[in-house]
Amino acid sequence: MNGSTIQKFILAPVFISTTLFCIFTLPVAIFGEESLTIRIQDELFFHGKVKDAAAPYLGLAM
Repeated sequence: MNGSTIQKFILAPVFISTTLFCIFTLPVAIFGEESLTIRIQDELFFHGKVKDAAAPYLGLAM
């Protein structure tokens, strides 16, 4: 395996996935302490801080 193959099939996808994960988790880092209220059809679905809702969001980002 030469360097070009390693770069093409390993390094590039790792770099892309790391970049996307950082982009998707940035809102949690910036707005983690902000209050968040989610209502669906006028029914309270979630009320808390952004960081409390982060676990499912981060699971989705992965």
